[in-house]
Amino acid sequence: MDDNSIKRFGPLHVFAQSTPIWAVDDKIALRALGEERYQKNYNYKSIQDHGGILTFGSDFPVEFTLGLNALNNIEAGITRQPLGKADGTAGIFKEECLTLEDMIRAYTVNGARQLGLDDEVGTIEVGKKADLVLLNHNLFDIEPHQIHQTKILYTMMDGRVVYHRDIKVWLWERFQ
Repeated sequence: MDDNSIKRFGPLHVFAQSTPIWAVDDKIALRALGEERYQKNYNYKSIQDHGGILTFGSDFPVEFTLGLNALNNIEAGITRQPLGKADGTAGIFKEECLTLEDMIRAYTVNGARQLGLDDEVGTIEVGKKADLVLLNHNLFDIEPHQIHQTKILYTMMDGRVVYHRDIKVWLWERFQ
């Protein structure tokens, strides 16, 4: 995407929806676009910096392996490296790395805004549906390259638990 197009996102109130794990190493796009055009791909931070609103998803079934897990995508959006890589250097498009706060916003409130449901979901507030997940640790307390190892303990939709991980399994993993 060229710079002029990126600059139009904010004034036009455009949402940019993508799958961050693609930005780690998309050989298909590289072959299809060539090096010069490929370098203008996945410019999430630039879009956000120009007022564009980011939302992310899995693109299942196209990205049916690593991309299906939102936590994998969150890590990829922050590090731009293969999952678990901890050498401290961002992968391709390192200037386009996002923060954890950016990634959480793109998966929650921004998605709700894109769907026109931000008065019902997207944030945890009185009067909104309780759609949320409980994780086995605080993402802000771990290194970005560890995010993909995070386990979901509970998922709630509209205030009802629709998924729960066996607490005995979680305790065993945590304290073994």
